[in-house]
Formats: sequence, structure tokens, C-alpha cells
Amino acid sequence: MKEILLACDLDNTLIHSWKHRKEGDLCIEHIGEKEQGYMSRKAAELYSSLPENILLVPVTTRSVDQYRRIRWPGSREPDLAVTTNGAILLGPRADQGDDTIFPGLHDGTGDKTIFPCLHDESGDETILSCLRMEYEENDMGGPVQRDQGSDFSRILHDWILQSQREAAPCMQAMDELRGILLASGYYLRVRMVDDFYLFAYCEEGKDPKDAVPESAFRSGLQIVSSGRKIYCLPPAFNKGEAVRRLEGLLQPPRILAAGDTEIDLPMAERADRMFIPEKLYRSCGSDLPQTVRRKLTVCPEGSDFSEFVLREAVREAEQV
Repeated sequence: MKEILLACDLDNTLIHSWKHRKEGDLCIEHIGEKEQGYMSRKAAELYSSLPENILLVPVTTRSVDQYRRIRWPGSREPDLAVTTNGAILLGPRADQGDDTIFPGLHDGTGDKTIFPCLHDESGDETILSCLRMEYEENDMGGPVQRDQGSDFSRILHDWILQSQREAAPCMQAMDELRGILLASGYYLRVRMVDDFYLFAYCEEGKDPKDAVPESAFRSGLQIVSSGRKIYCLPPAFNKGEAVRRLEGLLQPPRILAAGDTEIDLPMAERADRMFIPEKLYRSCGSDLPQTVRRKLTVCPEGSDFSEFVLREAVREAEQV
């Protein structure tokens, strides 16, 4: 049984780019033939040997394609991942099989589930009743057929359907803003990410918010910047909401979270404990409510953040 959910940001938390590569780091991501993403050797060892009672779920702004570029140490891909800042839930790759995360879901035994909410005492499938989604419509606007033949693919599909409903009221605003940002000539790239949110980035040294019109901040979109990147998101797409949805699906006894930027901090609202680097705490820690600050565990400056996160998670697991 998985007793701890570790909701973990990816870039500059669990992995890092070639810009921050150190001697001995393991390359785990390529773009074409170019090396792109790395883990420290120690972080890779810690990841590969995580205790069985921890379920690590990456929660990332990356698109599905960007996430799928990663080749995890020991070919041990996380059983679940949330991409596109909460909009999409992914299971294992097809070549790993779809029963990794919920083994025994249809074998009638009900004795090999991650969390006990996934089956009732008789072993019948009850996972869909644990979703607690706030809609009851399918693609055609009709009622969802929640029969005993529903499986893990339905869970992934339902997650995306809810995301589509939440994004729909914001699509026109994002489309109009995309045109404005493209016409400004200020950004090196402007694109929709998996058709769920708008992303742009500018040259080093520029403020990505400078070319965003005031009207965008009144449109209902979340406008979040990080370095030279800017994210324009429907309100429901934040990492705290992603963790809430995971919590409703899995009902873990304890939730840990980790991230290195302000876009990750909403996870602390749903977590029992969150790991952040000292740099992030210095920049915004004093502005956070006390209910959030008391959940934070700060990684000292100069320490490897990925190794810190994984070590702390293992310590938690040992105490369960």
C-alpha cells in the first residue's frame, strides 16, 4: 500500500537542464540528438530506490510531449504524472502496460491496490466513485456511463474531460491574448500548450510581463511569470488544484510536495509538508500565510535540491 503521495515538480526540482549540469550527472532527456535534461547520480540512486510506500507523481507545467522525452533512471517511470499544470493526468507508457498503477483492478481480488479507496471489501471496482468529479457529461453532452467495465483509461479520460470543461470559458481570452503577444514581437515564442494554456518566453534580461496588456490581467486568466517565461492559465489550472484532484482520486494518508518556483507553491495548500529551496523562501516566504509557512521545509542554499527532496521523503517513509 502506498502511504505517501509525493507531488513533485520536475524542472530544477527533480531534474535540471544542461545549463546546470555537473560532472557525473546522468542524462535522462534528449531533444533530437542533443542532451537536455539531467539528474545528479545520487538523486538517480535515491529515485530508483524509493521505498514501496511512496508514490511519486510529477506535477509539471511541461506538455505531454515534453514529459514523455524523459527516460527515467532504471527505466522506472512514475506510474502517474500530471502535466500541463494540472490539465492532464498520464499513466504509464503503453510499452509498460496500463496496470502498473492499479494492479488487480479487474482481477476481482482487490488486494493489490495503491490506496484502499480503490476497491470495496468485496473487491468490486469503486475507483470511479472516488474521483468526486463535479460533472456528469461526456464529449457529446450526455450522461457518462459508469459501468463495471470502466477501467484506468476511463480515469485518465475523465480527468481531461473535466479540464476541458474548466478551460472552455477561457479559450477566447487566451486566443485573443495569443494574437496580441505574437503581434508584439517581444517574445521569442508564443504557443498554446496541449490546447489548455498559453505560454510565451522572451530574451534573457527582459521581463516577460512587459508586453502583456492590462486587459489580460482583468480577463480572469492567471498570469504567472517565472524567469523569462510567462504562463497564461485558466484559473483551475494550478498545481494546488492538481494535488487536490490527486487527493480525491487516491485518498493518500499523507501528502508531500516539492517545487522551486512560485508556480509550485499552491501545492503547499493541499500538502502536509512541502520542500522548497532557500532562494524561493527568501523571495516570497514572508508573504505567505502562516498556515502555508508552517508546512515548508527549506533546503539550505548550496545543497542539491533534488537530493534533499528525495532524502526527506525517504525519512518520512521510514517513520510511517
